[in-house]
Order: sequence, then C-alpha cells, then structure tokens
Amino acid sequence: MTALKQPALLSIADYLAGGETSDVKHEYLGGTVHAMTGANNRHNMIAVSSLLALGSQLRGKSCQAFKSDTKIRIEFPDHTRFYYPDAMVVCVPPPTERPM
Repeated sequence: MTALKQPALLSIADYLAGGETSDVKHEYLGGTVHAMTGANNRHNMIAVSSLLALGSQLRGKSCQAFKSDTKIRIEFPDHTRFYYPDAMVVCVPPPTERPM
C-alpha cells in the first residue's frame, strides 16, 4: 500500500497575493487553500437577518457588524487560518479621554 502524497502547503504571502487577483474567494487553513462555493437563498436570508439583528443591537456601541466580504485571520500556536464568516462582530475599545 502506498501513502497518499501530501499537497504542497501555500505560504500566507502567496495566499494573500493570489486573493488580490482571484474572482473566487478562498479560505486558508494552515497552508491548504479551499475555494468557497456560493450560498443558496435560504442561507443568504439567514445571514442578512443575522446582520440586521446584530447591527440594531450594536448601534451607539464601539462594535461593528461585518458580512462575508470581510476576511478574518485567526492565529493558532501551530498554524494560521483565514475565513470569510457570514457575519461577525468586531469590537474596538473606545479611545481613552485625555485630560486637558
């Protein structure tokens, strides 16, 4: 029995460079790249409803909701991943007030 060949791992720099010219979004999982498929209407309706609910709860706060066109980077101790989640919330602490 022969072992399966392991695919060559792609560097983060090459993944990011390829994403600038590609018409298809790809997710990156520790060196392997996976093309994303399109979503159906039911999936999109759920994603839009989630974003609307998140957005209404975040008004006036230091957090913002983002949709699937925003890529996130997750650092693990042994590898890096990039995803395009359907919805996410990013919170930035408010700037501290400076005394006059």
